[in-house]
Amino acid sequence: MDQAMMMRFNELKSLPYYQNLEDFYDTELEAGRNMFNNGLTWGAFNENGEVVALFIAFDLTFEPYTTSKRLLRATEKLKSMREHSRQILNSKPGEYCYVGYAVARRDYRRLNLLTRIALLLKDDLLQNFSFKSAVAIAVSREGFQGLTNYGFKAIKYFGPWGEDDKNEYYLGGEIKEGMTFQVLLIYNLDKEKDSIRNAKL
Repeated sequence: MDQAMMMRFNELKSLPYYQNLEDFYDTELEAGRNMFNNGLTWGAFNENGEVVALFIAFDLTFEPYTTSKRLLRATEKLKSMREHSRQILNSKPGEYCYVGYAVARRDYRRLNLLTRIALLLKDDLLQNFSFKSAVAIAVSREGFQGLTNYGFKAIKYFGPWGEDDKNEYYLGGEIKEGMTFQVLLIYNLDKEKDSIRNAKL
């Protein structure tokens, strides 16, 4: 799991909200282990055994960042959004599955590994767990478009992270490449389970 998180760090550390990521490695690695031990982790490996793609899922009521230490700015944002999401959904254990921390190594992105892993993860959730919905937080145009194309529905727009993006964001403003914003999305797993059951009748 540490290797997977380090791969994620290498892909994210050049982004504005992940500056000084190196100063938070210990905290992020500890959180990664918490996610691994308390959730589902799907990954893809190359022929050398290196992790080249990662997808993590866990109960929305679980919080992997339990330290009292100062957190990376992006981590603080996502943690805060998960807290808001729990309140908005009035979530209870076993109801909502948070999916995220998805990243693929840059030199493997054309293989659509995350899309393929997402399908496997969905099958796992449908067959082996009782979550009624999957929940995700989009923070980029690419992530938002990917989730909506997959079938997620936006239920809460929290607005952009940066001041520069505010005028571009709401009500018809174009979601431009490179913008960092916050949208809570949901995918109805119960509805899909019903469709599967009806198809078998």
